[in-house]
Order: sequence, then structure tokens, then C-alpha cells
Amino acid sequence: MIKQEKVKGGWPYHFRRHILAEMLSGLLILVPFFIGFFVLLFAFRMISSAISPILRIGIYSGIPEEIVNLLSVVILLLILYLVGVLAKNSFGKKVAALTETMFLKIPVFKVIFSASKTAISAMSLNRDASFHSVVFIEFPKEGY
Repeated sequence: MIKQEKVKGGWPYHFRRHILAEMLSGLLILVPFFIGFFVLLFAFRMISSAISPILRIGIYSGIPEEIVNLLSVVILLLILYLVGVLAKNSFGKKVAALTETMFLKIPVFKVIFSASKTAISAMSLNRDASFHSVVFIEFPKEGY
């Protein structure tokens, strides 16, 4: 007679593990996008609130809100471009490394920052640092 191995928890256990694993995967994919979206939204609102009073002084007092928003987007894109240029030179790399070291010392932010950085580097256009091959990993593995 063949002895059957007792599976831990049966199908409800495996179903629950499957659901939790898929939800965690989805969360790890979506968190960097939401963080990026809210950072850009925050920056847009800061720029818009800073330039709105300046543009509404004197003869420019009749400027519509759409023009202020458009100018805010242009300024945000310019700032992103300048930060990108700065990050590519040696001084910018040192500042980025120092900032990254600071962020990685904060316990909760460490998890979010490292996951975001990994996801962004995996999706970046830089093919040298990207993945080179596809592998199949069985998860969850039997017995775990």
C-alpha cells in the first residue's frame, strides 16, 4: 500500500496562500507607481501654488487657471529634466548615493524605497543593468 503524504492544510490552505501571494505580487508592482504618481502630484501642486500668486500680480491678474496649470506642468518637466542631468554627473551621483543611504536607514521607508528602486530599475531603458534571461521559479514550493 502506498503511503500518502499529508498535505499541510489541504486545498483551503493552498488556495489562501495562492491568493495572498498574488495580492502581494500586485501590491509590489503597484506601490512604486502610486508613489511616483503622488510625488508628481505633490510637486505639481507645490509649483502651482508658488507661481499662481506671482502670475496674478499687476497686469497679469486675469490669467486663467488653465494657463497656470500648463505653466506648472512645464516647470515640473523642466525640474525633472534638470534633476536627470544633475544625476548623471559625478556630483549628482554622490548626492543621490547620500540621499539613498539616508532613506535606507528609515525602517518603513527602507522597504518601500528598495522595492520602488528595484521595480524602476527593472523597467528602465538601461539594458546593461536589466535582466538578461527568464527563469521559472515554482512558488509556493511544496513543503513550504
